[in-house]
Amino acid sequence: MARLFVGIALPPSICDRLMNLQSGLPGARWRPRDNLHVSLAFIGDVDSHEARDIEHALDRLDAPAFDIRCKGLGHFGKSRPHTLWAGIDEAGELSHLAGKVVNVLKRLGVKIENRKYTPHVTIAYLRNARRDHVNDFVARQDDFASDPFYVDRFVLYQSHMGKGASHYVRHAEFALAAFPSTFEEQPLDDDV
Repeated sequence: MARLFVGIALPPSICDRLMNLQSGLPGARWRPRDNLHVSLAFIGDVDSHEARDIEHALDRLDAPAFDIRCKGLGHFGKSRPHTLWAGIDEAGELSHLAGKVVNVLKRLGVKIENRKYTPHVTIAYLRNARRDHVNDFVARQDDFASDPFYVDRFVLYQSHMGKGASHYVRHAEFALAAFPSTFEEQPLDDDV
């Protein structure tokens, strides 16, 4: 059995920015650098045949590449915060991609939780963290924003459970269709 999920890998520069946030909050279990990603859909445990079917179906998914950036922090769990995250700005195309991934998985019979998609990067799990401490931490990082980054692929990850944090391995990668450049090509000096 393989424990799978679909996500977007982050560029090293974005991971650096997120790792710089990881201190100063009692009760936070900070995520390892290699585990930082934007989730699209959680699949769960599947056998090798199901994993192959999922991989083939995702490989046929057609969606354009896009730009996004991390912006702001937040948490899940109103009265008892349990997850600290960095939000995603300019997430329209990302949400569209997540919807397409979920539809492909549902057509294969994968059970997907019916919840509103909230694009984010989990940076810590919280254990016994006081709500006021979490809110203060989030408020102190109010101006956090990364540079925009280009998303030209998504990943089928396999999660390996162990002591401490899980370890994520890229099972397969899928290219997104390149979008046209937003700048006009300038003629080379030889062409003039």
